[in-house]
Amino acid sequence: LMVPNSLKALFDIGNEDGSIAHHGVRVAALAIALANALNLVDNSRPVHLMAIGCFIHDLEHYHSKFDHNRALLALGKDEMKEYRKHPMSGAQKLQVLPHLDPLVHKVVVQHEEHVDGSGYPKGLSEKDMDPLVVVAAVANAFDRIVTFEHRPLKEAYKKLLIDKMGAFPLAT
Repeated sequence: LMVPNSLKALFDIGNEDGSIAHHGVRVAALAIALANALNLVDNSRPVHLMAIGCFIHDLEHYHSKFDHNRALLALGKDEMKEYRKHPMSGAQKLQVLPHLDPLVHKVVVQHEEHVDGSGYPKGLSEKDMDPLVVVAAVANAFDRIVTFEHRPLKEAYKKLLIDKMGAFPLAT
Protein backbone atom coordinates (compact mmCIF):
# COMPACT_ATOMS: atom_id res chain seq x y z
CA LEU A 1 0.00 0.00 0.00
CA MET A 2 1.46 3.31 -1.08
CA VAL A 3 0.93 5.92 1.60
CA PRO A 4 0.11 9.36 0.20
CA ASN A 5 2.31 12.16 1.53
CA SER A 6 -0.74 13.87 3.01
CA LEU A 7 -1.59 10.75 5.04
CA LYS A 8 1.99 10.44 6.24
CA ALA A 9 1.95 14.11 7.27
CA LEU A 10 -1.28 13.55 9.20
CA PHE A 11 0.25 10.61 11.07
CA ASP A 12 3.34 12.70 11.79
CA ILE A 13 1.11 14.95 13.91
CA GLY A 14 1.15 13.32 17.30
CA ASN A 15 -1.95 12.54 19.31
CA GLU A 16 -0.28 12.39 22.70
CA ASP A 17 -3.44 13.31 24.59
CA GLY A 18 -5.49 10.57 22.90
CA SER A 19 -7.98 12.99 21.37
CA ILE A 20 -11.01 11.17 19.98
CA ALA A 21 -11.44 13.95 17.38
CA HIS A 22 -7.85 13.52 16.17
CA HIS A 23 -8.35 9.74 16.12
CA GLY A 24 -11.52 10.18 14.03
CA VAL A 25 -9.74 12.37 11.49
CA ARG A 26 -6.88 9.89 11.13
CA VAL A 27 -9.27 6.94 10.82
CA ALA A 28 -11.20 8.80 8.10
CA ALA A 29 -8.04 9.73 6.17
CA LEU A 30 -6.64 6.21 6.39
CA ALA A 31 -9.99 4.67 5.40
CA ILE A 32 -10.20 6.91 2.32
CA ALA A 33 -6.64 5.97 1.33
CA LEU A 34 -7.43 2.26 1.80
CA ALA A 35 -10.68 2.53 -0.15
CA ASN A 36 -8.79 4.23 -2.99
CA ALA A 37 -6.04 1.58 -2.95
CA LEU A 38 -8.65 -1.18 -3.05
CA ASN A 39 -10.53 0.51 -5.92
CA LEU A 40 -13.67 0.90 -3.83
CA VAL A 41 -14.06 4.54 -4.81
CA ASP A 42 -16.22 5.39 -7.79
CA ASN A 43 -19.38 7.39 -8.42
CA SER A 44 -21.55 4.66 -6.91
CA ARG A 45 -19.57 4.28 -3.66
CA PRO A 46 -20.33 6.98 -1.07
CA VAL A 47 -16.78 7.19 0.32
CA HIS A 48 -17.52 10.64 1.76
CA LEU A 49 -20.26 9.06 3.90
CA MET A 50 -17.79 6.44 5.12
CA ALA A 51 -15.48 9.32 6.09
CA ILE A 52 -18.25 11.06 8.05
CA GLY A 53 -18.88 7.82 9.91
CA CYS A 54 -15.16 7.57 10.66
CA PHE A 55 -15.07 11.12 11.99
CA ILE A 56 -17.77 10.34 14.55
CA HIS A 57 -17.37 6.57 15.10
CA ASP A 58 -16.28 6.93 18.74
CA LEU A 59 -18.75 9.65 19.68
CA GLU A 60 -19.90 7.64 22.70
CA HIS A 61 -16.50 8.24 24.33
CA TYR A 62 -17.47 11.90 24.67
CA HIS A 63 -20.53 10.95 26.70
CA SER A 64 -19.18 8.19 28.91
CA LYS A 65 -16.79 8.48 31.80
CA PHE A 66 -14.88 5.47 30.49
CA ASP A 67 -11.13 6.03 30.07
CA HIS A 68 -10.71 4.98 26.42
CA ASN A 69 -7.12 6.20 26.26
CA ARG A 70 -5.52 2.82 27.02
CA ALA A 71 -4.56 -0.36 25.22
CA LEU A 72 -7.45 -2.82 25.13
CA LEU A 73 -5.25 -5.49 26.71
CA ALA A 74 -4.88 -3.22 29.76
CA LEU A 75 -8.63 -3.30 30.41
CA GLY A 76 -10.07 -5.54 33.09
CA LYS A 77 -13.01 -7.83 32.37
CA ASP A 78 -15.64 -5.31 33.57
CA GLU A 79 -13.91 -2.44 31.77
CA MET A 80 -13.83 -4.42 28.52
CA LYS A 81 -17.52 -5.22 28.93
CA GLU A 82 -18.20 -1.49 29.29
CA TYR A 83 -15.94 -0.60 26.34
CA ARG A 84 -17.71 -3.08 24.06
CA LYS A 85 -20.94 -1.10 24.50
CA HIS A 86 -19.64 2.07 22.86
CA PRO A 87 -20.50 1.29 19.20
CA MET A 88 -24.14 0.52 19.94
CA SER A 89 -24.50 3.38 22.45
CA GLY A 90 -23.05 5.84 19.95
CA ALA A 91 -25.33 4.58 17.19
CA GLN A 92 -28.34 4.92 19.49
CA LYS A 93 -27.48 8.58 20.06
CA LEU A 94 -27.60 9.10 16.30
CA GLN A 95 -31.16 7.78 16.04
CA VAL A 96 -32.46 11.30 16.71
CA LEU A 97 -30.97 12.39 13.37
CA PRO A 98 -33.38 10.97 10.77
CA HIS A 99 -31.49 12.59 7.89
CA LEU A 100 -28.30 10.64 8.66
CA ASP A 101 -27.29 8.30 5.86
CA PRO A 102 -27.41 4.59 6.75
CA LEU A 103 -23.72 4.13 5.85
CA VAL A 104 -22.68 6.70 8.46
CA HIS A 105 -24.75 4.83 11.03
CA LYS A 106 -23.25 1.47 9.93
CA VAL A 107 -19.70 2.77 10.38
CA VAL A 108 -20.51 3.93 13.91
CA VAL A 109 -22.23 0.70 14.98
CA GLN A 110 -19.90 -1.71 13.13
CA HIS A 111 -16.44 -0.14 13.48
CA GLU A 112 -15.39 -2.82 16.01
CA GLU A 113 -16.63 -5.76 13.89
CA HIS A 114 -14.18 -8.24 12.33
CA VAL A 115 -14.63 -10.12 9.07
CA ASP A 116 -14.23 -13.45 10.89
CA GLY A 117 -17.20 -12.72 13.18
CA SER A 118 -15.07 -12.15 16.30
CA GLY A 119 -15.89 -8.45 16.63
CA TYR A 120 -18.70 -6.65 18.40
CA PRO A 121 -21.43 -5.60 19.05
CA LYS A 122 -23.12 -8.09 16.69
CA GLY A 123 -20.36 -10.53 15.70
CA LEU A 124 -20.88 -9.83 12.00
CA SER A 125 -18.81 -11.54 9.33
CA GLU A 126 -17.51 -10.01 6.11
CA LYS A 127 -20.51 -11.13 4.05
CA ASP A 128 -22.77 -9.10 6.36
CA MET A 129 -20.72 -5.90 6.15
CA ASP A 130 -20.44 -3.18 3.53
CA PRO A 131 -16.88 -3.19 2.11
CA LEU A 132 -16.49 0.46 3.11
CA VAL A 133 -17.39 -0.41 6.69
CA VAL A 134 -14.74 -3.15 6.65
CA VAL A 135 -12.21 -0.56 5.46
CA ALA A 136 -13.29 1.80 8.26
CA ALA A 137 -12.91 -1.02 10.82
CA VAL A 138 -9.37 -1.80 9.62
CA ALA A 139 -8.43 1.90 9.75
CA ASN A 140 -9.88 2.17 13.26
CA ALA A 141 -8.01 -0.89 14.52
CA PHE A 142 -4.74 0.42 13.10
CA ASP A 143 -5.06 3.93 14.49
CA ARG A 144 -6.22 2.59 17.86
CA ILE A 145 -2.84 0.83 18.12
CA VAL A 146 -0.99 4.00 17.11
CA THR A 147 -3.02 6.43 19.22
CA PHE A 148 -3.94 4.52 22.37
CA GLU A 149 -1.10 2.00 22.56
CA HIS A 150 1.43 4.63 21.44
CA ARG A 151 3.11 2.34 18.90
CA PRO A 152 5.10 3.56 15.88
CA LEU A 153 3.42 3.06 12.50
CA LYS A 154 5.53 0.08 11.39
CA GLU A 155 5.09 -1.64 14.73
CA ALA A 156 1.33 -0.97 14.63
CA TYR A 157 1.11 -2.52 11.16
CA LYS A 158 3.05 -5.58 12.34
CA LYS A 159 0.90 -5.88 15.47
CA LEU A 160 -2.27 -5.64 13.39
CA LEU A 161 -1.04 -8.36 11.04
CA ILE A 162 -0.07 -10.70 13.89
CA ASP A 163 -2.70 -10.03 16.56
CA LYS A 164 -5.63 -9.67 14.19
CA MET A 165 -4.79 -12.46 11.76
CA GLY A 166 -8.10 -13.43 10.16
CA ALA A 167 -10.05 -10.63 11.82
CA PHE A 168 -9.52 -8.29 8.89
CA PRO A 169 -8.85 -8.90 5.18
CA LEU A 170 -5.25 -7.75 5.61
CA ALA A 171 -3.89 -9.54 2.57
CA THR A 172 -5.46 -6.86 0.40
